[in-house]
Amino acid sequence: MLPLSQIMRKNQIAYHSYADDTQIYLSLSPNDYSPIDSLCHCIDEINSWMRQNFLQLNKEKTEVIAFGSKEEVLK
Repeated sequence: MLPLSQIMRKNQIAYHSYADDTQIYLSLSPNDYSPIDSLCHCIDEINSWMRQNFLQLNKEKTEVIAFGSKEEVLK
């Protein structure tokens, strides 16, 4: 888990891990979408690391949940 935590810290993405389950999360201000770019870059790096180590994300168990006002979530 250490290499993955280093990737998340480098991209300034918060995370919580338990056994083989990891949740990554972030908050952002209205009209500031740069954290989403960091999240996408982090996921790309995680995928790359996993491929190099003969692992794969389970896409059926991968979810994105957005919280906010209806107007902001629909953007």
